[in-house]
Amino acid sequence: RRRRCAGGWWQAATRPPVTVTDTVIQRVPEAVTVALVSDDKGEAIWLTSLRPQSRQVAVRVVNSPQAESERDYQLWLLGPDGVPISLGLLPQQGERSLRMSAAAVAALADSELVAVSLEPLGGSPEPVPTGPVLYTAALLSP
Repeated sequence: RRRRCAGGWWQAATRPPVTVTDTVIQRVPEAVTVALVSDDKGEAIWLTSLRPQSRQVAVRVVNSPQAESERDYQLWLLGPDGVPISLGLLPQQGERSLRMSAAAVAALADSELVAVSLEPLGGSPEPVPTGPVLYTAALLSP
């Protein structure tokens, strides 16, 4: 009896391993602290949204404040030590974006209130309110 043998060499092609890299960009929601500034009758005037990671404060007029043509309303963060830190001038209509200073960002985590003062045009000439403080509002965090 004859045996037939099939012979041959089979050689697998060798290739270096393939490395797959993907860049995944995920937007992490930024923590937002809000304050609703209301008058003494409880009517909302300004809605503020403070975003410490992007150092932005978004302010929207809910109900127009009493018009002040020769004065500006200025928003202050009351730091944990009670020292006010200016966040900027508030709009009397519409919306405005303000930029937080590094000191405001650092103080925000331990702060509980914002305040609004009535200042000369352009804001307080001092690092503290020079005009009357008209309103305060609690800061609300998630």
